[in-house]
Amino acid sequence: MTVERRHFYTFGPFRLEAAERALLRDGRPVPLAPKAFEALLVLVENAGHLVDKDDLIKRL
Repeated sequence: MTVERRHFYTFGPFRLEAAERALLRDGRPVPLAPKAFEALLVLVENAGHLVDKDDLIKRL
């Protein structure tokens, strides 16, 4: 048996689905360029913590 894990974050009317690389607002897709999506993902994953500029650049 394989266990599938889905990682997503919700904030306000938004849902960020990391594995699908999708941002939804009220269930509708929000188009984002790949780097913009990755930047948003880094910031959401580190919510409440300072993200160092160098760390952000390495991730992008």
